[in-house]
Amino acid sequence: MGRRRSSPGELRRQIAALAAAPTVDTTLREATDVARQSVPFDDWIWLIYDPQTILPTAAVDDGQSWELRLAHCANEHLDDDVNKFRALARAPVPVATLDRATHGARTRSPRYNDLLRPHGIEHELRAALVTDGLCWGSLTLLRGSGAADFSSDEVAAIAGITDVLAQRLRQAVRQDQAPRRPVDGQAGLAGPGIVVVGPQGELEQVTPAAEPWLRLLSGDEDRATPGRPAPMPIAGLAVRARTEARQRGTDDMVMTPTRLRIRTPTGDWLTVHVARGLDAPTGQRTTLVLEPSRPGDLLPLLARAYRFTAREEQIVRLVLLGHSTTEINHQLGISTYTVQDHLKAVFDKTGVRSRRELAYRFALAYW
Repeated sequence: MGRRRSSPGELRRQIAALAAAPTVDTTLREATDVARQSVPFDDWIWLIYDPQTILPTAAVDDGQSWELRLAHCANEHLDDDVNKFRALARAPVPVATLDRATHGARTRSPRYNDLLRPHGIEHELRAALVTDGLCWGSLTLLRGSGAADFSSDEVAAIAGITDVLAQRLRQAVRQDQAPRRPVDGQAGLAGPGIVVVGPQGELEQVTPAAEPWLRLLSGDEDRATPGRPAPMPIAGLAVRARTEARQRGTDDMVMTPTRLRIRTPTGDWLTVHVARGLDAPTGQRTTLVLEPSRPGDLLPLLARAYRFTAREEQIVRLVLLGHSTTEINHQLGISTYTVQDHLKAVFDKTGVRSRRELAYRFALAYW
């Protein structure tokens, strides 16, 4: 007799209990084990996103190759395909299977032909992790040849946990925002460093200032060497930049606005963006700048993590810049009482009791 599968309600409660895990990595790996009891699968990959760009900042998987990770990024931005995570993030139900999306004709999907089938994968389920309209990550479940497609009940079971996991990823952004002391071996994290990423996601050139960041992102001393694969967030941003340039009908990526904020394993924040005014955007190669997150880089991300309104974000920005209530009143054209009401809402959302505590909580955003 087979093992009894958890009901959707039981699965949701089990996944919610994992939010207390000390790290996101632990939460997602334990969630994989729990979900497998209700929705069997052969392989899996979690991606963590910057919600403003829906670009991956980290991957959690069971040893997926770098080529597979990069292929996911390339398919997401370059191919005309079904079940893109950006589309799923806007869907009423942010979960879909490849079979249903192609009406059983999987060969209509470039992802199936170029990525899945060559690796013996026949069935794919994709889920966007969305809460309050923002996508904080994604989950891909895979089944090999001989297995049945994911059923409607299995799709519903995964759909029932997507918001819970999105909330866990959002919570992680809010944790420990105070400035950290440099740790041993990190004195070189000064930046800005520059990397040139080639057409296959490989590092072509790396300046000395970029090397510590690359090692930190990859966890591999050798991964800062030209010729080696770029860490997934770096490669993914390069793909996005080339895609946006192609959509504009030019190979000039100087105007590409995307800035990717990445939290490193040590808790430091790194901002990566396309170089401007450098000989980078050639259509096949992309020059990126890596540097510690600068004033203002993190505030939009933290505002989403704390669910600030647009007005609350404006007021927090001015508070962090040292403006008084009267100055905020004049600058925004709202009454002193309205400023105070917004500040009270900000204090409630962030768990602080004063401007000083707020400034300390958000110090890294303006460090």
